[in-house]
Amino acid sequence: MLFSDECGVYLLPMLRQTWAPKGQTPILHEHCGYEHLSIAAAISSCGNLVFWCRKSSFKGFECAVFLDYTAFCYRNRGLILIWDGATIHKSKEVKELLAEKPSKIHLELLPGYSPELNPIELLWAYLKKKMANDIFLTLDQLFEAVYHELSQIKKNRKLIRAFFKKKSIGWLP
Repeated sequence: MLFSDECGVYLLPMLRQTWAPKGQTPILHEHCGYEHLSIAAAISSCGNLVFWCRKSSFKGFECAVFLDYTAFCYRNRGLILIWDGATIHKSKEVKELLAEKPSKIHLELLPGYSPELNPIELLWAYLKKKMANDIFLTLDQLFEAVYHELSQIKKNRKLIRAFFKKKSIGWLP
């Protein structure tokens, strides 16, 4: 069973409170832009992470490709994937993929606007906190940093399992 969602990470810096010596206010010189990366990911309660970063937005086709890739990663067993009711999750391409693999992939939707029930939201919060106050001038720099951070998170199964322990998630190990 996997929980999945998408996230956007922008070139605009993710500002967080920080420390500085008295009288030396930190100043970030950033490249103001709304260019962004789109990330799709799925996590399991045993600490697995599958992710895909793109330099453009996800649409139905890309959502179906990510779903197919995730199913490939779990090819030795059936896949139950829980995600929200986003429009791209109900796209023609996703429906076609499900029709091609009826016994391989089973999708379940979370209740309407309830991100607090999806442990992957904690992954996004953790990722953005790790990247707080960093400046990236190009999408390539941002891509490298995000990919590196997600690769590090993927190696830390204990951290991923911890996302399921928040009370609102209600996951029983």
